[in-house]
Amino acid sequence: MPPLTVVHTSMYSNRLAWPDRIRAGLKRLKELRQVDENIYLRAGSLNVVNELVGLNFSCDGSHYLPAEEFLSRDAHFWF
Repeated sequence: MPPLTVVHTSMYSNRLAWPDRIRAGLKRLKELRQVDENIYLRAGSLNVVNELVGLNFSCDGSHYLPAEEFLSRDAHFWF
């Protein structure tokens, strides 16, 4: 069996959620927290293994979507 690092590298070498995408995702989460004082992002998560973003808003519950889709939408899409 190959070492874990080799398996990890081969399995996730084409993933989008690397440092530049993680920074962009964190910046977008911060924007969503500050867009509106009444409707705002309560909690957000970035899953770098399966490239999903989890969002929980103060007004309508939770959303889960691919990181690429999350990064393609601006903050005003959500409100």
